[in-house]
This record gives sequence, C-alpha cells and structure tokens, in this order.
Amino acid sequence: MPRKGKPKSPSSAQPARNGKPKEMDAETSKTTNAFAYTAICAFCCSSAVLVVIVAVVPTFWLSSAGKHASQRNDFESAGPASNQQIEARPLSNQRAVRHHDKPIDETATNHFKSQGQSAQPKTRQDNTRRAEAKHAEVKQNRATSLSMYFDEPDHPQMDKVGEAGSLCFKQLGVAHGDGWVACVVDSLLKQQQAARQSGRDDFFPLVPQLLQPFGPMQHGPGAETSEALKHLLRNFSCDVEDGGSLGQREITWSWRPPAASNGALAEQREFTYKKGYLPAGNDLHNAQMSENEAMEACGKMETCEGFTFQANSRAPEKRHSVFFKSSSVGGGGDGGWHHYRRRPRGPPLPSVGTDEPRELRVEVLRETPPVYLVHEFATQEECDYMTNLTIPAMTRSVVGGGGVSSSRQSYSVNMFPDFDDETHVVTRLSRRKFAFAREVAGYVKLHEGEGQEPINAVYYKDFGDQYRPHCDGVCHGGKHRSGIRIASSLTYCAVADKGGYTYFSRSSLKVVPKPRQMLFFGYKLKDEQMDNGLTEHTGCPVREGRKWIATQWYREGITAEKNWEYYARTRGM
Repeated sequence: MPRKGKPKSPSSAQPARNGKPKEMDAETSKTTNAFAYTAICAFCCSSAVLVVIVAVVPTFWLSSAGKHASQRNDFESAGPASNQQIEARPLSNQRAVRHHDKPIDETATNHFKSQGQSAQPKTRQDNTRRAEAKHAEVKQNRATSLSMYFDEPDHPQMDKVGEAGSLCFKQLGVAHGDGWVACVVDSLLKQQQAARQSGRDDFFPLVPQLLQPFGPMQHGPGAETSEALKHLLRNFSCDVEDGGSLGQREITWSWRPPAASNGALAEQREFTYKKGYLPAGNDLHNAQMSENEAMEACGKMETCEGFTFQANSRAPEKRHSVFFKSSSVGGGGDGGWHHYRRRPRGPPLPSVGTDEPRELRVEVLRETPPVYLVHEFATQEECDYMTNLTIPAMTRSVVGGGGVSSSRQSYSVNMFPDFDDETHVVTRLSRRKFAFAREVAGYVKLHEGEGQEPINAVYYKDFGDQYRPHCDGVCHGGKHRSGIRIASSLTYCAVADKGGYTYFSRSSLKVVPKPRQMLFFGYKLKDEQMDNGLTEHTGCPVREGRKWIATQWYREGITAEKNWEYYARTRGM
C-alpha cells in the first residue's frame, strides 16, 4: 500500500528491493533531483577534466618532447651553418675568440663541460635562430659581401683576388708593399666595372681603398669587403717567397752592456725572490716551514728549482704552506702569492757567461711608426739556452683575457729576467732590448726592471701554426695613456724553412726573418698620439720547419707597485 503524500512523477520512482517502483513525495523528489543534477554535473565536469588531462597531457608531453627534439635537430643541423657564419666574421683584433676549428655544438659542449655545467647552454635555441637568420641574410647578399666565404678558398670571388695577386706578383716580382696592393685593388676594380657593364656578378665587390693604413676610402655599400680583402691579401703574401721588404736605410748601433757590479752579490745568493706564483704542476712536495727553512730545504734537493707560497704578510721566520717545484719557468700574477727561483747551477756556456760590446747592423724598414730589423741581436748560445729552457714547459698560447683562440695557434711560456744577476741570459736579453728601445727607437722614458712584462717565448711547431692579424697595443689612434703598451720586439731564435713570416696587414710591410735577428716596432708616436692601424701585424702560417721567438712588450710609467698587470686590468691594454 502506497505511502501518504504527494504523487511522484514516474521519473522519480526508485527501484525497490522487490523490483517494484517505490514512490517518493514531491519534496523528496525535488531534493533528489537537485542532488542528481549536481552529481551528474560533477560527474560530467570530472569526466571532462579527466578527458582533457588524458588528451592534453600526453599531447603536451609529446609536443614538448618533439619541440626539444626539434631544437636538438635544428641545432645539430644548424651547427655547420652557424659555424660557417662564425668563421665568416672578419677579425678586427686579437681579442675576438673564435672556435672555427670545431662545430658550434662541440665547442659549446666542451666549454660547458669544462665549467662543470650542463653540456647544453640555455640560449642554444636563440643562438641558433640568430645564426640562421644571419646566415640567410648573408646568402641574400652574396654579390656585395665576401664575409660568408672567408674560409672557402675555392669560391670564385676569392679566386678573383688570387688571380689579381698572381698577376701583380708576376709584374712586380713581390707580393707586398703599396705597389703590389694598389695593383691588386686596381685590377679588381676594373674587373668589377667590366662585369657590371655586362650584367654579370662574377666579380669581387670592392670600393676604392686607402693604402696606409689599408681600408675603404669611405664607408658605405661595399665597404664591408675591405676587411675580407685585407685577410685575403695577407693569406696570399704569406705563401709567397719574395724576400720581404727592403730597408729604407741602415744604421749601426753600438751595444754596451751594463757593468755587472752586483755580480758578487748574485754569486752569493742562491735564490731570487719575486711576487707572484710559480705555475701549477711540477710539484715535488709541500710542507709547513719558513722562507729561510724552505731555501735551505730546496738547496739540498737536486731537482728543486724553486718554491712558492701564499701569504698576506711576510717575515723571515713566519711559517707557510710551501710548494717545492721541479721547474721555475713561467708563472706570474700576485694575489698574495710569492716565490723564490733557484739561480742556474753549473758552469755557463762559454759565450753565454759574458755579454761583450758589439756593433750591430740595423735596417730601418719604416721611420714612423718605427720598424727596425736588427741583425745578430742574440747569440746562438743564448738562443740554444732559451729554447732548451722553455720548450719543455710550454702550453697553448692565449690571447688577451686569457682564452685559447684559433686566431692564435702556437705554444708559449714566460721567461722572467733576474735583474740581480747580470750574467743571466734572460736578464741580458731584456737589458739589450730596452737599451735599443731607448737609444735607437727614441723611447727614452722606458726602463727595464720590476713591473715590466716578462719575455714571452712563443713556439710555432705544427703545420699551419700562426697568429692572425692583431695589434699588440692601441692601434686606432688617440692620446697615449701612461702604463699601456707602446712598443714590441720579436727576437727570432729559430725560423721556419717556409712560411712563418711577420706581415704588417694594414701597411703591407713583410719581414722574412733570419735566425738571431730582432724585429722592433713602436706604436706610440712622437706627438704622444697612438698608431692608427699601421702596426697591425700577423704571424704567417708555418708551412715547413719550426719557429721560436722571444717577445718583449714595453710600457712607460711602470713601477713595482703599479706593474703591467695593474694597467692591463685597469686600462685593458
């Protein structure tokens, strides 16, 4: 019998346990309907959310994975193109660190691994897109820019430069100097004019050029190829054996070495003290001891060549953590570090032990900025001593800022003069270099001693080792500032059998050195202005044999307290 109450709609009937419909009153029906509606909505919403999650999450994951895979594929496929673009960028100075001998991805990976970080840079996609955009831009302007083809010697536009260089070399007999450069430029301009009149684009795009220093007469469309042409002329000249530039005149320099008045003191002292560290490696052992104890301990070890320690203050009996070294070559810096070098032991070579007065022949290759070539500047015994001393300790050469660059392919290490020992080979070489700078080149304010840069020994031993065009100091004009580099000198102890010349890339001077010669050039002018580009130079690729040079950079206004590192850090040069 049905319960009392309002009649229920059939839809609100609920199945009873016995299978017969169970009637509900209207109030209950309304409540039930509301709950049912809410439940259905909740179910539908949750189902929809679930559907969205099920559908979207895998899609998002797949999309994300695909995106990352696409980025990796884009990066890997763009690697050579991006690398090509980096190769294409002309060098403006020696501080541009390029890695054109490796694909971009490999270079980036190695760099980040060396930093102990992830091998994938965060900006990889952005870098790739920029590189691809630049690559496409250059491809659209092939007729007006050679930068893209900088390292593709088989490109027809580059062939035009080679053809003009060869023709002018046959006409003049040399591949350097204003005459040869002017001949090449004129030939290329004529080819360009003829090609344009015929509606062709098989020419080297060029605008009229200045010769001293080399560059476009005016900036504008086509001027960007001047930098590429400079490098191409350098490459051509570097591979031509033409004897190099001739001197404008010759002079004789009388070298008078300083008296070794402190020789007796030097003989009594077994060690010389300097600020800075000795290089890492070559460790014999380390121990806690005072400086005096360390000198005594090192003196008793046959293989000990010096020791180094770090301390904010020094006192003869103060104990430090001392590192004993089997080599004292190289080093530098400060940072609270100190070191002692052991003086050379045993009898010196006969010609190395004394420095006799000499009359040296000097070729003046250019008056201003000055370029001199000094014959027989070093003795063979001095060269043998320095090469034997440095080559075992050398590492890859670096550019400004301390990074390894493909623009500089060689090995190097620093040699430190001991100005308390006038018989030391490196001291004698430094004295001679600075005396020449004062007495012949006219840099009378220069003085050697504490604060000046060490002599940098550089070794070019592999085929193709070179140093691309660069400036040692300021070469864009401007006023001289105290403490910056003003001149350089290179002493050639070993020269390549083929290649390895020194070429001034914006003035087309070419030096084909002989063993024991010294090349000196200055970039501070007599009016206190700096060079505007004429001293930019390059070490040509070595094609046969090996080359070893001792490089000295000169600075005015240097003191032991404000040394070359202080000015390199504060003035960037």
